[in-house]
Amino acid sequence: MTGSLRALMARLIDYAGLFPPASLDLETTVQNFVEYTASADAWMLGRLICPVARFEALAPLIASGPRVSLSALCGQADTPSEWSAQVVSAMRSAGEFVSGHNASIDAVETRMPMGPRFAIREALREVLAARSAGPLANAPIFVEIARDEQWVDTCALIVSEIADAKAGDQATLGFKLRCGGVTPDAFPTSEQIAIAIDACAHANVPIKFTAGLHHPLRHFNDGVGCDMHGFINVFTAALMAFQHGRGRDTLVSILESRDARAFEFSDAALRFADLSVTTKDIAALRSLVTSYGSCSFDEPRDDLATLGWR
Repeated sequence: MTGSLRALMARLIDYAGLFPPASLDLETTVQNFVEYTASADAWMLGRLICPVARFEALAPLIASGPRVSLSALCGQADTPSEWSAQVVSAMRSAGEFVSGHNASIDAVETRMPMGPRFAIREALREVLAARSAGPLANAPIFVEIARDEQWVDTCALIVSEIADAKAGDQATLGFKLRCGGVTPDAFPTSEQIAIAIDACAHANVPIKFTAGLHHPLRHFNDGVGCDMHGFINVFTAALMAFQHGRGRDTLVSILESRDARAFEFSDAALRFADLSVTTKDIAALRSLVTSYGSCSFDEPRDDLATLGWR
């Protein structure tokens, strides 16, 4: 594998075996994750995504073996104030859990409901204050919002509020974008992904992706009945946006490319058309262009091999 692709793939895949379409039971999910951490490709593996509500059942499954890196999922609510209370409570529970178990909480993921701007601002600040004062002080929080008819406006609003709330600490708070699911309506358009990436790049807000990114390149999936986004497309677009600040049209062209030859990986750099980002810069940008959740760790690696990229 070339240096630039290795820099892109390092700890890129957060394992989400509990979630569709895999929908594995907790024991199998943990067994898989532990096996992956012992494999030759463990360097590509990030965190195990697990709801805080399932930590009690998780405890005996991780009592022995290597320390488990977790991304804690929490915080469904109807209003921003209810959301902040739930997330603060869940972080407290997560902190108590790791103090007595063989695990670390290395990220928090949550879906935030929309409301008045002042309520969103206050809720974000309450969550950040609680996180900073507790045992999860080094865990970034990634905030997702529902994709609806007002999504373009709400995306801009939440990214702006995240940028203000994190107050110069770029690793503290980020935006989470869902890129697919098990039905066609769960997949955002390339334009919508470009909007989110562009907003985060301009605001210097970290971005994490999830769902629908099992395969490297954009392709039509017969099982789902629609085009699926590729993780190479998405992360190349994000890296170029943060590095060069190019507009949405350029990002869409990257997101919609189905040609593996358009992505040139060398030891020195990643190139797409007239854009490039060095291997050194990829490694540095990965604090902002972070990772993605996938219920499969095998499919991404197998596809990279099929393409001759590893």
